[in-house]
Amino acid sequence: MRAIAWTDGSANNKTHAKGGYGVVLRYLNDDGSFLKELSLHDGSYINTTSAQMEIMGVLSLLKLLNKRRDIEHIIVNCDNEYVVNTIGKGWLDNWVRRRDFARKKNQRLWRAVHSQLQRFMPNRFVIKWIRGHDRLLENEIADALAKQGSLRDTIKELSL
Repeated sequence: MRAIAWTDGSANNKTHAKGGYGVVLRYLNDDGSFLKELSLHDGSYINTTSAQMEIMGVLSLLKLLNKRRDIEHIIVNCDNEYVVNTIGKGWLDNWVRRRDFARKKNQRLWRAVHSQLQRFMPNRFVIKWIRGHDRLLENEIADALAKQGSLRDTIKELSL
C-alpha cells in the first residue's frame, strides 16, 4: 500500500499566539487506485511559529504512518520550502550525521522527524514542494485544517 499526503501549518508569527497543523492523507492500493482518505489536525499550541507547525504536520503524519506496517511508500506534498529542503535535500541527515544542531532552530522537532523517517529511508519517502494557496484542493483543505486546529479552545505547550 502507498500513501500520499498534503501537510500544512498555521501560526501568527507576530504574536506567537496559537498555532495548528493539518494533514490530508490518502491511502492507495499498489496499483495506485484510491483506497481511503482521512484528515487530521491538532492545535492551540502556544508560543509557537508557523515553521514549527509545518514541521509538526509532517511529524504527526510520520507518527501515524509508522503505526501501520503495510505502507510501502509515501509522498508528502508541503508548501513550506524550509521543511521540504531540510528533508528532501538531505540537510537533516547531514545535521544528524555531523551532530550539527547547535545553531539550528527547532532541534527537538527535527530530531523527532529524523527518527520517524528512518523506516521510510532512503527511497520509500518523497517530499515535494507545492505552491501554497494555488487552488490545489488537498492543500487548501490541509490549510483550513491547520487554521481550525489553531482555533481550538484547549491550549497546550509544544512538547514531544
